[in-house]
Amino acid sequence: MIDQGTIQKIYDVANIKDVVEDYVSLQRRGINYLGLCPFHDDKRPSFYVSPTKNICHCFVCGGGGNPVNFLMKVENITYIEAIKLLAKKYHIEVEEKEMTPEQKMAANERESLMTVNEWLNLHFIHNLTETAEGQNIGLSYFMQKRKFREDIIKKFQLGYAIDKRDEYTLEAQSKGYKLEYLLTLGATIHNEEHNSNYDRYYGRAIFPIHSISGKVVAFGGRRLKEDESAKYQNSPESIVYQKRDNLYGIYFAKKSIQKEKKCYIVEGYCDVVSMVQAGIENIVAPCGTALTEDQIRLLKRIIPSVGSDNDEEKNVTMMYDGDAAGIHAALKNGRLLLEQGLNVHVVVLPPEDDPDTFAQKHNGSEVKDYLEKNEQDYVIFFAKHFLPEIQSDPIKRSSAIAETAATIAVIPDRIKRSVYIQECCHILNANENDIYQKILEIKEKMVEEERKKVLRTGYAPAQNWHSSLQGSPVTNPASPATAPSGPTATATAQQAATATVPIASPDNTDSQQNSATPFQSHTAEVHTSQPSALPQPSHQQTLDDHGAILAPPPAVTSPFDKLERNLLLYLIRFGRQIMFQVIEENGEKKKVAVGEYIQEELQKDDIDFQNPLFKQMKDEAILLLKDPQADVEQHFLTSTDPFVSKTALELVTDRYFPDQDNNLNQTVPHYVLDLKLQVVKMAINKIYEDMRTADAAQKEQLLLQLIKMNEVRSVISRDLGTVTN
Repeated sequence: MIDQGTIQKIYDVANIKDVVEDYVSLQRRGINYLGLCPFHDDKRPSFYVSPTKNICHCFVCGGGGNPVNFLMKVENITYIEAIKLLAKKYHIEVEEKEMTPEQKMAANERESLMTVNEWLNLHFIHNLTETAEGQNIGLSYFMQKRKFREDIIKKFQLGYAIDKRDEYTLEAQSKGYKLEYLLTLGATIHNEEHNSNYDRYYGRAIFPIHSISGKVVAFGGRRLKEDESAKYQNSPESIVYQKRDNLYGIYFAKKSIQKEKKCYIVEGYCDVVSMVQAGIENIVAPCGTALTEDQIRLLKRIIPSVGSDNDEEKNVTMMYDGDAAGIHAALKNGRLLLEQGLNVHVVVLPPEDDPDTFAQKHNGSEVKDYLEKNEQDYVIFFAKHFLPEIQSDPIKRSSAIAETAATIAVIPDRIKRSVYIQECCHILNANENDIYQKILEIKEKMVEEERKKVLRTGYAPAQNWHSSLQGSPVTNPASPATAPSGPTATATAQQAATATVPIASPDNTDSQQNSATPFQSHTAEVHTSQPSALPQPSHQQTLDDHGAILAPPPAVTSPFDKLERNLLLYLIRFGRQIMFQVIEENGEKKKVAVGEYIQEELQKDDIDFQNPLFKQMKDEAILLLKDPQADVEQHFLTSTDPFVSKTALELVTDRYFPDQDNNLNQTVPHYVLDLKLQVVKMAINKIYEDMRTADAAQKEQLLLQLIKMNEVRSVISRDLGTVTN
């Protein structure tokens, strides 16, 4: 359990720009920063980072939040895990009660699996450096055969698995780690025939695979005996590891990639380690699989590739063996990289070498010199590799031209395509019009395939950029509020009629503010991107023994959510702004601010918010507004309650609400009146419901109540019309 003081200290110190830059390359845009969103396939930068507000937000998918929210989503971790990650980043000591291995295993499955991976990694390192077998076999392999220096072995946390079929499986269980988690991770394999368990990596050199944040998520085990059938034993996929999403070495390479504005891609673990030892630190490799689109998107977020004016910074160079297999891999992967708008180059090593052996044979300066002199543009390389075959074969020439056109077609930038067409026509002795026509045909097919995909999967770009809060909805304990002039409104949410009010006209431009009044003459449903169900407020939230927030209980969705959300936003954004002046009985003029007006109007008619989270935030906002030094917006955005901060983020980033409102004396009363109208409508619905089962005397009383409530509704409706007009 982490004490609240430590959590608050972490919130105070954590800087959103520093945190996001570990995952996304950012470019300055005025006082903010812009990058590619890490939460969806972002073709154009849509992820904004605001250092002044200490938040980030994607205006396409809605992902983001304060530093803790961001880490929870990008790493798919719990609240407490995110707090610990930030504490480690900012060197803040976290004091919590020591947990036994059994207690650790009682935490959620993902955290348990990560704990097991952490233990395995330390165990393999211990084997390598502290046991006779590890030093004689494992360390000898790394230092003598691979020629890895001791500092490099330590940096990549290389290890060794003892050559005994169940050594670490039994050791882990003796330390309190459950067998089921070892099996889930694939570190241990169950033999059905003999009903026994054995180590996947026994007798192998271990290469741990780190996530982009540095956590060990998987392992690669390299055989040390030639009689072993499989050269590598790699971790299977699990909830903490998907091969398609990870790149070996990305954690160690990301800073260098950003600095050099370039990334090298090789094939294997040893290729990465040897090249880093030679001084090429901006280098990664797929994790035992062919290069995937997900891996490229991960890489693209790290490479400084934001904005069309930074085209020279989108560089990726594939470094492959000089044999046929290496060249084939380069040709295949290059097209995938081009599709993501990257500048793609190729370095082909001598036929007898791979990156590992080449780095072993040459010193650092020789390696760098070779890479600089032998790097070639991928598209040109692709076209030239056909030349030996097409000199006297028209059919092969035709095929080469078609394949080259298909490669150029995937390049997103039109000017780049035009330049490459000219260059490749010269290389292949082809007609430009023919290639243009072929590219047009390919583009039309691509559009048609995308159309079929949409029809087949039902996928379409999200119109709502606000993401839903995770967790179960929470019960709304508050009963509907009552107006003093009418009977108690006790109708349920399901019985309420839907209120209609004028809707804000959205601002569809990024560069200009919408200066017009936010209300138009037509009416529509109140705009909201608020999820229909909200979690418990932090003051009632429950933590388990490990400090993790438990899922809130189920809830009933209230029709008041939309209306309360709008009022809450005006409280947070415009709470201190003056709406109008009134003359009091003593003749003095009194200025009435938005927050004061909303509070007085709700109290006057004994109305309160129904949604418990909105009510909590409303009450806090009203108190904060009384303190002229308090920053209400920042208070909620940096709240240690993840539900509050997430809701605040959705409110303050809602583009349908203007940053400035010159008609507060119109808009705020309108929202207040509409909330009152909703209360009255609920009361009327309840009366009609009660009349179905009422006797004659009761019906008479209900009719009198109905007349009163209809009169109240008419008054509010008239006032609404006055406000609107």
